[in-house]
Amino acid sequence: SDATPIVGDWNGDGVDQIGTWRNGWFSLDMDGDGQWDSSVDKSFRFGRSDAAPIIGEWSLSTTLAALHAAHAPPADQPAPAAITLADLEPIVEEAVLRLPSGLEGLSFQIHIADLAGLRLGQTSGNTIWIDHNAAGFGWFIDPAPADNSQFRPATRVGELEALPGTDAAQRVDLLTVVMHEFAHLLGHGHSEHGLMQPALEPGMRWLPIDDLAPADASALEIAWADSPHGALAWLDDLAAANRREKQSDRELQLQAVDEALLLYWK
Repeated sequence: SDATPIVGDWNGDGVDQIGTWRNGWFSLDMDGDGQWDSSVDKSFRFGRSDAAPIIGEWSLSTTLAALHAAHAPPADQPAPAAITLADLEPIVEEAVLRLPSGLEGLSFQIHIADLAGLRLGQTSGNTIWIDHNAAGFGWFIDPAPADNSQFRPATRVGELEALPGTDAAQRVDLLTVVMHEFAHLLGHGHSEHGLMQPALEPGMRWLPIDDLAPADASALEIAWADSPHGALAWLDDLAAANRREKQSDRELQLQAVDEALLLYWK
């Protein structure tokens, strides 16, 4: 009864979400599902401990941003095993190498947690949380994350679908979720297409095409429609070149400490 309602675009998607203020803390509903996603210290975010609630377009895309499963798993699906930091490490390394420059200057950590509802991953400040079992679907942990051998091009540009009968077909792609959350760290909000869509279907992989080929978006769309496998090979070549450039520059260091994965560059 003593909570003051506030409104703002917490995730930068152009739509206002609701929150409440109580005793110097904001509790935020990031995605409009009626559940409080997290709380932040008002004095830390807004600079004054006595600041009044405000309304407006805040666009805090890196403060709290969650990626959800597109729907719930079947009710009779057995609970999948939880992933470990050892499972996460090679996927994190590949995600960093696939994305453009920018992460090298950041210091951040990744935790595995039991996230609420259908959340697959969530970013707050310089911390990423990954759901322990992909919202009940189970994770696809790619044994060869540098290629897309268990996927084929889907209809939309930059989207891949798992080949039938592969391990990836019924699970959520961990590489996509990690890349998505890293993009939040770089300041990107959600979008209708590509890597920054807010909801992911099991069996799908998204590519960071806006970062790989920003100047050739129209050409890529034509190439994808004409020969999606050829367009994918072209994107794979660009990603490989990006990977080699980063590996020759500075070495990525991954370290598991106190149940978190810490990342830095040497």
